[in-house]
Amino acid sequence: MWGSSSGRCWAAFFGEFGPRVPFLAAAGLCFANLLYGAVVLPESLAKSQRRPFDWRRANPTGTLTALRRYPIVLGLVGAYFLFLLGHHALPSTWSYFTMEKFDWSPRDVGYSLGFVGVLMVFTQAVVLRVLLPRLGARRAGTLGFLCTMAAFCGYAVATDGWMIYLFLTVGALQGFATPAMQGIMSVNVPGNEQGELQGGLASVSSLTAILSPPIHDADFRVLHRHECRGVLSRRAVRRCRAADGGGLDGIPAGYSAAV
Repeated sequence: MWGSSSGRCWAAFFGEFGPRVPFLAAAGLCFANLLYGAVVLPESLAKSQRRPFDWRRANPTGTLTALRRYPIVLGLVGAYFLFLLGHHALPSTWSYFTMEKFDWSPRDVGYSLGFVGVLMVFTQAVVLRVLLPRLGARRAGTLGFLCTMAAFCGYAVATDGWMIYLFLTVGALQGFATPAMQGIMSVNVPGNEQGELQGGLASVSSLTAILSPPIHDADFRVLHRHECRGVLSRRAVRRCRAADGGGLDGIPAGYSAAV
């Protein structure tokens, strides 16, 4: 989570120097990660827990098929899929949403995502370590889901940029959800299948990352195009004023400006 959020922060910063610069920086970091994994990191799984490599299980479909032997795990994998599919609405539309509603610059967007990264690091490194043993995995996961729902509702009703940071703070407790689900799944899978489980979860995460942008970007486009009467963004108000020669007649009746 820290890498994801801080990466967006740095991407927004590098984006100020040109549209290609963030991609070049990302390519360099990926190459450094490859070298680190190949040269530095040792194999962590004990030899007694390793099994022969099987191509039939070395893919997402084979992994999920193998997990059918554990119904509770397969059910949680489905919940994990739905959670991530919804959660990816944030990275999919965050830039469009904040720029349109609050007139944020790319740097403002980057700062907000960097703030998310700091919150998630604090949540998972400090708060989770304290509360998870006291709450238990099930209640911690439920708390994470509830805070996620509250935060997303807050983003929808926020009328000024500072309010976003308030709801981001609440949403930081979503960091409880994934470790709680993974913890429950791990205790229900044998030691020699832990890698397969983690690989399956990574595949689910990648699948939602592929599916979410077209789904949520389409939602944003349709809902923005057919926006109900209510609050227009500052940018939309300026467009209406410009179209009307500086007046307010270009703003449809029933709308107010988010100022």
